[in-house]
Amino acid sequence: MKYSLLYIIAVALVILQLAGYPGLILAVLLTMIIMLLNAIDSVRKMEQTNTGMNAKIGDISNKVNVITQQVNEMKSGAEKNVFALENRIDEVKTEYRIEMESQYRDLAKKIIEVENRLIEIRKTIGAAFGSLEDRLESR
Repeated sequence: MKYSLLYIIAVALVILQLAGYPGLILAVLLTMIIMLLNAIDSVRKMEQTNTGMNAKIGDISNKVNVITQQVNEMKSGAEKNVFALENRIDEVKTEYRIEMESQYRDLAKKIIEVENRLIEIRKTIGAAFGSLEDRLESR
């Protein structure tokens, strides 16, 4: 302990008091002062420890805040990327639908053209058979 010399003096005064020399009150007071100084020293050490702990807690808190901010930035970036991707997918869907509708219309036109040609061929063949019948009947 820091005040061990004062303890020795206090013990010496107590022994002198027991031996018949006055100084018991002085020894008690000296012992109480030593105890008070030791208590103050303990409190000071605890305050230093608390200050050190508070500094460490503050550092940890700052690091946690930095990590939280980085995670939020990453989250925000990921949300932006997902939003951009969803928009691009919607654009591709729209382009695909427009292209499919265009191809469907082209196919429908071609089918109608084929049907019209078949009708014309049918009429032509019907007229050809009709004229063939007329020729055969007229002979």
